Amino acid sequence: MLHVKIISMVDRFCCDAICLRVIEFSETSQIVSLFTPDHGIVSMIAKGIRRIPKKTSAPLMAPLDILSAGQVVFIPSRHPGQLATLTAWDVTNHRPELRRNLEKILAGELLAEVTLAAWAAEDASKDVFHQLGKALDELSQSASMRIVVSYLKHLLAAAGYALDFSLCTHCRKPLGDHGNLLRGAAGLFCDRCGVSGRLARADRRVLAALQRLAPPDQLTPHAPGAQPDAGALLQAAQLLICHLRLVLDHDLHFDGYLRDIFQFPAGSALRQVYAHAAG
Repeated sequence: MLHVKIISMVDRFCCDAICLRVIEFSETSQIVSLFTPDHGIVSMIAKGIRRIPKKTSAPLMAPLDILSAGQVVFIPSRHPGQLATLTAWDVTNHRPELRRNLEKILAGELLAEVTLAAWAAEDASKDVFHQLGKALDELSQSASMRIVVSYLKHLLAAAGYALDFSLCTHCRKPLGDHGNLLRGAAGLFCDRCGVSGRLARADRRVLAALQRLAPPDQLTPHAPGAQPDAGALLQAAQLLICHLRLVLDHDLHFDGYLRDIFQFPAGSALRQVYAHAAG
């Protein structure tokens, strides 16, 4: 009897992706976290991606920068906790307009960090992937940061961390004039139930606006000449980020830039540093 040994090829996946994190691993390689619609967040090693090509050879692939979108080809890891191997990366949208503006690049990096923190790595979601891409595209083109709050709200709801913007978590009565986040407790509390341990407070007008706020792909533009209230947007973003930190017990780096993102003072030290670096 003739025995035939079948050798299967290693599976390779090709899909769209958005780069959420880049870590320099060696002189030639990087470790990257890519968000994909079909495989969730995948951490990969990109070997040789930083290598400068010789004149006689083509570069391994295009540069892989945070917030860029493209098509990736990768070999999945064989065991849980191991890195996948990136074999090709084709940039489809580097988002140059976003990278020319400090507020926008900080906002984009905040969205990337929040996605990494809130979304389970193995969970695939075409919707969240689409909403993140829409938010980054709109952020590149728009002067309003309303799209940032829209994505934060949608992501938290999709991840199972949605807030009730109308009722107190404790007494289940309408929140009244304010909604309060409390230390060590999830949810929003009215002023009577939230008298101690308060971490953040939002005005009822902000809560009502948050409740109405549509996902990024359904967000309608403001009427010509109408500008969103930067203070209200900041308050809404602080509320959502603080809630995420409470439920995850996880610190976020870019939430320290919220005031710079939503209320960027023209003469701030950060603006002066950026202007000097840009040059």
